[in-house]
Amino acid sequence: MPCSAESQRSCCPRNVQEACVRALELLATDIPALEEPIRRCREQGGEASRRLLGDFLIQFSGSLSEGQLQAIDEVYAAEALSRPPPLSLDALEGLWLAAAPCKILVWRGDITQLAADVVVNAANEEGLGCFQPTHRCIDNVLHRGAGPRLRRECRNCMERRPGKLMPGTMPLLTKAYHLPAKAMLHVTGPQISPGSRPSSLSHEQLRLAYANCLDAARDAGLRSVAFCCISTGLFGYPAREAAECALTAVHRWLQVPENLASMSTIVFDVFTEHDEQIYHDLGPQIFHSSSRPI
Repeated sequence: MPCSAESQRSCCPRNVQEACVRALELLATDIPALEEPIRRCREQGGEASRRLLGDFLIQFSGSLSEGQLQAIDEVYAAEALSRPPPLSLDALEGLWLAAAPCKILVWRGDITQLAADVVVNAANEEGLGCFQPTHRCIDNVLHRGAGPRLRRECRNCMERRPGKLMPGTMPLLTKAYHLPAKAMLHVTGPQISPGSRPSSLSHEQLRLAYANCLDAARDAGLRSVAFCCISTGLFGYPAREAAECALTAVHRWLQVPENLASMSTIVFDVFTEHDEQIYHDLGPQIFHSSSRPI
């Protein structure tokens, strides 16, 4: 929940505020338009400078110098001092669909707190993140949590890639930077027009989004994967059909012995209570449910 105006200062520690102002002032040497917003942030105090920095980094499409990136790293380092420890996957409370040899969990919570080997980002075709600060999409959430070095790596990856990050194609594998995960997979699922039903092509593209991410994680030696709900939300894929496709795709992938041996934990991280109920309904029909991992 956002802080009230009265409690902003206690919500944003002084060391974070000071690091934010230093980073913003360094950015303003190249971007004079930041000078007035920075002045207003000083007057407001509290979380104002952190909001300004976060929103600027989401919408900024240019390149940052190493010095500017280091100053922003200091903001994240200051925040880490007061942040709760990352969440171990084995300690999560949710619906365990399988216990061994690969644990399968449906969990509702903040994917940016998970200490998974790799978290999956539902990206757009450009693969550079969301540039609209007001969007509450997972692409925006993960880029905010990881910091601007993530976008720089994504840009470098996309420049080497032969084409866009299209539905059904292999994901990008990057570092996760300031997230507790080791790495991030950026994959694009199909987009459905509002009110439409998924076609057989859309279904296959969504299945491949999950299977290709697991292939990429296996090949990179990453043994725990946390999935978001790919293609739902702004991409319009109906929640129940998306959940059934996701669960079935992962279950089918694990039927290959080499795949099963390569994974320790797979988490379906759902965003809403509605999605959680759908996964609770469908999950036991596809997997054999288990109360806790072994």
